[in-house]
Amino acid sequence: MNEINLQLQGKILTLVDTKQINVSFIEKLNLFYHNISRNEFYNLPGLALLTNEFLPEDIDVYATHLKMLKDEMTTRFQDVINLKIETWMIHPFETSVTDVQVDVQEEMVELQKDITSPGGTEEMWLQRFVPVKYPKL
Repeated sequence: MNEINLQLQGKILTLVDTKQINVSFIEKLNLFYHNISRNEFYNLPGLALLTNEFLPEDIDVYATHLKMLKDEMTTRFQDVINLKIETWMIHPFETSVTDVQVDVQEEMVELQKDITSPGGTEEMWLQRFVPVKYPKL
């Protein structure tokens, strides 16, 4: 949980990053839930050390807690999870201009041919000039 908290506090964080971090964490919680329900503790080494001391009811409590946490995270971050991210937002320089919405095609051409744009996608979207120079993107 500390790891996701630190990731979400990063200075250079886009909505794409936020979605990826949250969706990955929720999927991991789902994985942990299924594994612990089958008495597999590989992903939870602290619990693995105590397996000899567990009663079946204890495992049910841990599994239920993981499921509740997954459900709570899914509800809390529903807007981020449901955020539709277009391929061109992630790979603007590899996307064919004809594959994007008509209203952004001209700006995509300008962006792709702009030799002053930073090469990396993530760094590019965080530049202050992008919303000014390419307002439709």
